[in-house]
Amino acid sequence: MAPKSPTLLLLDHSREGLEKLVRGLELQGYQAVLCRSIAESQALAQENFHPDLVVFAPLVLDPRGVEAEILARFLGKGPTPLLLVVDHLDKLEKASLLPFPLRDFVFPPLDLKVVTHRIEAGLRIRREILELKKVQEELSSQVIRDFKTGLYNARHFAQELQREFQRVHRTGRPLALLFIDIDDFKQINDSTEYSFGDRVLAEFARLLKANIREVDIAARFGGDEFLVLLPGTTPAEAIQVASRIRNMTARTEISDGRYTRRIAVSIGVDCYNGKSASSPQEIRSRANRALQEAKRRGKNCIWLYADTMGEGQNRRAAGTGE
Repeated sequence: MAPKSPTLLLLDHSREGLEKLVRGLELQGYQAVLCRSIAESQALAQENFHPDLVVFAPLVLDPRGVEAEILARFLGKGPTPLLLVVDHLDKLEKASLLPFPLRDFVFPPLDLKVVTHRIEAGLRIRREILELKKVQEELSSQVIRDFKTGLYNARHFAQELQREFQRVHRTGRPLALLFIDIDDFKQINDSTEYSFGDRVLAEFARLLKANIREVDIAARFGGDEFLVLLPGTTPAEAIQVASRIRNMTARTEISDGRYTRRIAVSIGVDCYNGKSASSPQEIRSRANRALQEAKRRGKNCIWLYADTMGEGQNRRAAGTGE
């Protein structure tokens, strides 16, 4: 598929007669949109139109005026270069006060070759900035992601847990946390190869993401342990999510062509309503205690944390192996 031609927006507020320039740019393969007045520009701005570059022949160019407001609408999604058509130096001086970093200028009468050269330079800078942003986003993702599973890492999860803990106090909406452990994962590593163990981790992470909402936050805590944060989730709803994850895991066969295994998980659940814990760390600690209870009771089950844990009360069992 051929790359899309850049879209240029020409705002001819001072009536410089940019029609000829538009035709010349279109012959060179650009998509060009022309507005012949402030009213036309305002109407287009309301349509949420975002060009790749703006050529602007201002009428007054007051940095606090309506033309600057219109420009802000078109350039707000940035980085969008701005090429100003200025007929005298006082407009150029005012242009220096505009809060748009990518700007260049030309003087009329407009020469197509000169304008094209300036446009190409602006678009080149735009591409370079977008490429740098993409690299920055990829690097940022690597910092917060676990490289084996693609889930968030424990450090980023701790930040999200802190944020959601504070949100509970602001909104009063409940928060649930699942602490998940793959049962007998060491036995899988001992009976196969570590590369297959990595396959198990990656497949379980894929299954985990497929069974939670977009607003939920999943992370690999370390080794074969995983955490899932469920904003706005009651204890009953959290148990439903945990049951779905446990059941889907039990039904999934993992294979790499040499080894084939079915796995099971134990899940500890804790829920927070703004009163039952003093810190985010306590929520995670309580979910971990529930997880240990689930494993103690035979694995492949779910346990909901209760203050009575350790006193032998079975009523908190939320699920058992099938």
